[in-house]
Parts: sequence; structure tokens; C-alpha cells
Amino acid sequence: MDTDEISVKKRLFVAVYLPQPTIHGLLDALRDNRVYQNEWRFSSDEKIHLTLAFLGGVDEGIIPGIIEAIEKGASRIKPFDILIENITLAPERGEKKMIWANIRSSESLDALAATVKKKCVSAGVIALKKTADSFTPHITLAKKRIPYKQLITSHQTDIMVLETIPVTEIHLIESKLSQGFSRYTIVHTFTLGK
Repeated sequence: MDTDEISVKKRLFVAVYLPQPTIHGLLDALRDNRVYQNEWRFSSDEKIHLTLAFLGGVDEGIIPGIIEAIEKGASRIKPFDILIENITLAPERGEKKMIWANIRSSESLDALAATVKKKCVSAGVIALKKTADSFTPHITLAKKRIPYKQLITSHQTDIMVLETIPVTEIHLIESKLSQGFSRYTIVHTFTLGK
């Protein structure tokens, strides 16, 4: 096999990062609630984000095309606000293995996620063609420690948040796996409406 034929893949996703005070407020709300104190592995600050599209393993050679495509799409979307509604166990159906901050769906947010997906597919990201069109806006704050144990649901309540966050930029992020953990690096930042 010719070494020129070997393609390097990068694990990529597109996301919105939150302001540090918001991240600290969300994590503090979890730590203050007794229900959420045990058996959870909280996300580190740098990993708390709202995923718009998970691209999966992408050939390094098409990344410039992805950046160009997302840049065009992001330039057509004006900045907008998102609303963090509450913190709850997730997913909605099945075993509760995560804690999410739920984001209220909006026309602007849905349009941004759809645009990012469409632009990535047009740039050659095959994995996105196979994903469902539904978009459930949320931020993963914690994951259940392994092994998963059945949770007692009678005492669990959602934590109301209701915080508005401006969305003015999005990021193409690489996730590198190392020793069972992932490290995130921003590959490119896109400013909305430019």
C-alpha cells in the first residue's frame, strides 16, 4: 500500500461553547442538589458545549472544504439567544445515564443545526447523511459512573434554570481520545452573520 493512500481521520464535531459563568452556575446547581451528588462523573469546564453536529471520523484532506462550507452557512445566520430551561436526567426514554441541561428549541437554533449538517454533507462528510434529522438541543453535564445502577426516581426533580445565552459563534472541534478520555481542540471558529 502506498503511504499517499493512507488517510488520516480526525474525530470532529461542531458546537456552541457557553460562557464560563454559565458553566460554573450549572455545575454548582448540580453539586448543590443531593440527588446529583453521588455516582456521577461531572464534565470538565472545557467539555461543556451544545453539539450542533457530530461529524465522526473525517479525512483530514476534506477539513478545509468543511471549514469553507460552514463559514458560508454561518455567515448567513444572524446571532441569536438560546434559553437553558432546566437540568434533568437523560435520555428521556430508557435508562438514565446522563444529566443534561435542556435547551429550548427555537427556529434560529434549529436552522443553525440544519445548516451546519447540510454544509458538512455538501463538503463530503458521509457519516452525517446517515444520521436522523431530529435535533435534541442539550448540554451533557455529567455521565453515570460505570457500572450503571438503577436510579431511584421518586425523589428526583428537575432543576429549573431559565438562563438566556447569546450565540454569536460556533466552533469546529477535534476530539482526541487518549487513555479512555477525550481532549478537545478548537480547529476553527465561525462568527455568525459575517
